[in-house]
Amino acid sequence: MQGYCVRCKAKQEMLSATRTLMRNGRRAMMGQCACCGTKMSVAGVWDGDAPASQTAERPRPARLTLPAKTG
Repeated sequence: MQGYCVRCKAKQEMLSATRTLMRNGRRAMMGQCACCGTKMSVAGVWDGDAPASQTAERPRPARLTLPAKTG
């Protein structure tokens, strides 16, 4: 798994990557940079997930229409 290392300022390989859930409920992968050992994270993806371009688009809910204001 690759992620962006803030210390190296480049994409690096992530060692001991683990799946986690962030506080807001989104998925993330966390691990250590193979070069410098800094903690890294990649939000929005778990190892083995399909890329966003291949996932089916969810239908949007119908918009609510409010009655016109009178008076």
